Amino acid sequence: MRLDAHLGHKDQLAALLEDIGNRPVGGPSTEMVQSGREMLWVMQTDPRHLYNCGPIALKMLLLSQHASAPQVFFLNWVRADGPKRTSLAEVAALAKKAHAALEPVFRKPDEAVPVPSIVH
Repeated sequence: MRLDAHLGHKDQLAALLEDIGNRPVGGPSTEMVQSGREMLWVMQTDPRHLYNCGPIALKMLLLSQHASAPQVFFLNWVRADGPKRTSLAEVAALAKKAHAALEPVFRKPDEAVPVPSIVH
């Protein structure tokens, strides 16, 4: 349940919670089920801030490359358009806006992953 919630798997999470229904749950599972219900509610009502892993990954990469905090501050406020998440093209545009010398690379399965990189 926790993994489905964190990965944004709304349908799978809803199915798990439906299976549980109103059955009594005790111990540590109580918190997990309640957290799952809350996460599902957020996914269904206002999911914009849930699907921002691309901008966050870009921010972390740039900070690791010694970017200044003001240079990446705007990435704190980037919100995805619902569950479609942030596309590779959008992450590339954000990198350009941050004045970062990064570009999208489409690699074949047998090619090495460039470093540093954000894997999409």
